Amino acid sequence: LYESRWHTEGGNFQRTYYLPNGRIPGPLAPERSALLRGRRFAQSAPTFADGMLYLSIGGTLNALSLEDHSARWKLTTNKEYGILSQPTVDGDLAIFGSNDHEIRAVNTRTGEVAWSYPTEFRITGSPCVVGDKVVVGSGDGIVYAFERKTGDLRWQFKAGQSIYSSVATDGRNIFFSSFNYQVYSLDENGKQRWSFKTGGPIRSGVSVGADQ
Repeated sequence: LYESRWHTEGGNFQRTYYLPNGRIPGPLAPERSALLRGRRFAQSAPTFADGMLYLSIGGTLNALSLEDHSARWKLTTNKEYGILSQPTVDGDLAIFGSNDHEIRAVNTRTGEVAWSYPTEFRITGSPCVVGDKVVVGSGDGIVYAFERKTGDLRWQFKAGQSIYSSVATDGRNIFFSSFNYQVYSLDENGKQRWSFKTGGPIRSGVSVGADQ
């Protein structure tokens, strides 16, 4: 795990759930970090990158060393709201949404919030990074794109109904699903390329293959 990167939901922004360089030496001995004792269960999957593991428990995002399992920092968003969004680690930022409706970008070294932005409903999907933009969907039915470094809003796309899954990308175009029965593709500027109507509301995300 120390040499691997599962830095967002699905392991990459295509959401393929495949890690070609993953190596876990065995046999594995059971071990429980002191961080987890007497705490609420995790509501989202962990992310690991650059020797660190990022795990949310309740409304707190925790950063732990994979080498010695020590806690490096923690950030509590709101004790009344949990974090369902799996963090995305990109360079020096860990980016995630929360049930308190905000997306936050946190410095991976210090745990300090670099920027945040309030949406109108909870964010349960994992953000993706497309060039210099952070893109995320919200339960308010809007896909937001932010300047990665500053958090300035670049554009919005209104799908009309809730977006609960993670946004995916092939590195240029953006793909996501919505509760309005639709799967969408946008270009990097937030303009719709196409949509496909299914037979019901979609909660699951989109996985992008080589031929899309």
